[in-house]
Amino acid sequence: MSILALDLGTKTGWAVADSSAPPLPAWKSGNDDAGGASALRYYEYGIFNGPAADHGKLFSRFASWLERTIEIYDIDRIAFEGNVFGAGSMKSANAVIVLVGLTSQTIRTCYEQSLSHTMLMQSVVQKHAVGVGNDSQKRLRKERLKGLRVEDHNTGDAIFVLSCYLQSIAARRSA
Repeated sequence: MSILALDLGTKTGWAVADSSAPPLPAWKSGNDDAGGASALRYYEYGIFNGPAADHGKLFSRFASWLERTIEIYDIDRIAFEGNVFGAGSMKSANAVIVLVGLTSQTIRTCYEQSLSHTMLMQSVVQKHAVGVGNDSQKRLRKERLKGLRVEDHNTGDAIFVLSCYLQSIAARRSA
C-alpha cells in the first residue's frame, strides 16, 4: 500500500511512496542535499495539469485522474497541504475556488473509496521542508528544490508533503 501526497492547484503536484519509504533528511541552507536526493529514489512524482479556465472540466478531469492514480499505485492514504485563507494568502478568488474544489474532490474520493486522508498545515510542511516557518521559507524551499533536482515547485511541494507525512509515521512507530 502507498501514500499519495498532493499539492493542490491548477497545476497539482503529486508524489507517491510506500509507507516504509524514508522521509527527506533534515536540511540546512547551502548543503548539497545528497541525503535528500538519495531518499527521492523511493518516491515517484509528477504534475497533474488541469485546464485553467473551466472549473467544471478541471474538477472532473482531476477526479478521474485521482481515481486512476489510486488504482495504479494501490493508494491507501492521501495527504495534502492545507492552506490558511487570509489576507495575502491567495492571489485571487479563482485560486480559492480551485483549491476548495480540488480539496472537496479529494475528500469525496477518499470517502467513496474508504481511504484515509490527512491535511497537513502549510506551516508544518514548510518547517519540515526547510526548518523554518517564516517569510524566508519560499526562498529556502526553492533553494532546496535545486539541491534535489526537482525543477517544478508544485512537484517539490508534493514531495515535501509526502516526506512530512512519512516523518509523522516514523515518529509514531518509534514512540
